[in-house]
Amino acid sequence: MNTETLTVAFQETVAAYPDRPAIIAADKVVTYRELDAQAAGVARVLAGRGIGPGHRVGLVTRRVTGFFPLLLGVLKAGACVVPINADYPDAMKTAMAERADLDLVLGWDQAAWAPHAVRAVELLADAATNTAADTPVTITPDAPAYLLFTSGSTARPKAVVVPHRGIARLAGDSPVALTADDRVLQSSPLSFASSMSEVWLGLLHGAAVVLAPPGKPSLPEYAALIAEYGITFLNLPCGLFRLLVDHELDALRGLRAVLVSGDFASLPHVRKLVRETEVLLFHGYGCTETSAIAAMQLIDAAEAGFTGPLPIGGVLPGVQLTVRNESLAEVGPGELGELCVGGVGLALGYLDQPELTAAKFVTHPSTGELLLRTGDQARIDAGGLITLAGREDDMVKVRGNRVETREVERAIVALAPTLEPVVKAFPDNHGDARLTVFYTTADNAPVDERALRSRLGELLPDYMVPTQWRQLDALPLNVNGKTDRLALGENLPPEPKLDLPQLVVTAFTEVMAQPIGVDESFWAAGGTSLDFIDLAARLQADLGIPVRAEHVMENDTATLLGKVLAEELAKQGSAA
Repeated sequence: MNTETLTVAFQETVAAYPDRPAIIAADKVVTYRELDAQAAGVARVLAGRGIGPGHRVGLVTRRVTGFFPLLLGVLKAGACVVPINADYPDAMKTAMAERADLDLVLGWDQAAWAPHAVRAVELLADAATNTAADTPVTITPDAPAYLLFTSGSTARPKAVVVPHRGIARLAGDSPVALTADDRVLQSSPLSFASSMSEVWLGLLHGAAVVLAPPGKPSLPEYAALIAEYGITFLNLPCGLFRLLVDHELDALRGLRAVLVSGDFASLPHVRKLVRETEVLLFHGYGCTETSAIAAMQLIDAAEAGFTGPLPIGGVLPGVQLTVRNESLAEVGPGELGELCVGGVGLALGYLDQPELTAAKFVTHPSTGELLLRTGDQARIDAGGLITLAGREDDMVKVRGNRVETREVERAIVALAPTLEPVVKAFPDNHGDARLTVFYTTADNAPVDERALRSRLGELLPDYMVPTQWRQLDALPLNVNGKTDRLALGENLPPEPKLDLPQLVVTAFTEVMAQPIGVDESFWAAGGTSLDFIDLAARLQADLGIPVRAEHVMENDTATLLGKVLAEELAKQGSAA
């Protein structure tokens, strides 16, 4: 069982691979020795500001080389890193900062939501010239390393306290077997637990972490990055995995391994990758409360023939997975139960939420072992393989992010008190989940959905904003007089069929599985960033010109986007 701290585990990597590249970006390569020295300078500057064990430092996430000395510097100082997504609405960032009770905020600019933030670039400059002696800091494996926010409304965002040991365990052996010869693409938001599989699986094995450009890379850009930097390992949410297999399969052939996690993987796409390439495909499981990825299963050609959910695989060192009943006894093969996780990967609980912590992190009455009740329903077969069967509560996965539908409902009611909303998730034609609001109003008048979506976008991240709204005369009730949520799946009214010849309209209708008007906003129609990546790839394939997701986002109707495409086609024609 690994009892190291994250900083000690990283130091061992530095000693083994001092001159190997640790971070690679478009304009810079930083070796392990250089990254360690930069982080040490940051730690000295932070210590001079009184930051050490017991403190929390907010770190606004940017996918730049300077982020990593800051991250490691905070950890070396003994403080806890609180990553804050720079793209979140100001109200949500403010709520997170207040909830975490930060001692310091390191930001790339002086945003209105954090007027007292220390400019990260200035701190990095100070660290580069700081020659003070290092101050010894005592850090234990159980000390908090990260404070990571899961889904939550602005009223009370939920924060998971992740200890050093929970991530340091990734330095152990794993089925994906990363080495110093691997190059890992870092493209996940650095405030999400999913980024741990990219950053720390790479940095604790001497691999090079290659930073994707800022923003959301298009599918052709993913392909170009793989080729240009010799990427060997990708960590992908299920939705992006499907799109890359559909549109950039040839680019994926250059990889050594792919880790897919975060939701139920699409079996047709799994089969296609496994059977048509030499890429090693791993199906993983993990959540914020397990600190990082907890298990991964190699899917070979035989297993790709599965007709049900893929197994979540063999556990990583220091982790235990079991399927248990309500009494925490292990269930028999084939029986349905709750997936429970034990071992050194467990988080310390939820910040300042002792009741929730006690409900989710439980002590087994007989063995005394600490278990995380994940809320995931699962089965185990006679051979020990575990497969997931869904959620037992109101938690759903949207684009790989966990969302509590009740929290979305509370946010809607806060903005529109006359509404009685119920939020559910339904799969789209990609197999991804989309949030749909069923609602009633006292006067039976429909709400201004566009305005309400816009206001929700100021409070919640985009994946928590429902994309479809359905007004009902009354919500269905069960025999107990409560809202029958299960019946709501039968109440989706049929979408009207539109006969629009324009290429953009046709492509967007294929992506969304619902029609759209030529002057209707893509965002208002429920489009997401993943849809825009898909749409851009389809248009690029149809027209043979570069099309980026940003083109779709900036030209928010088929009419506007059509004009841009026409201009680009004209340029291509004149160049020819």
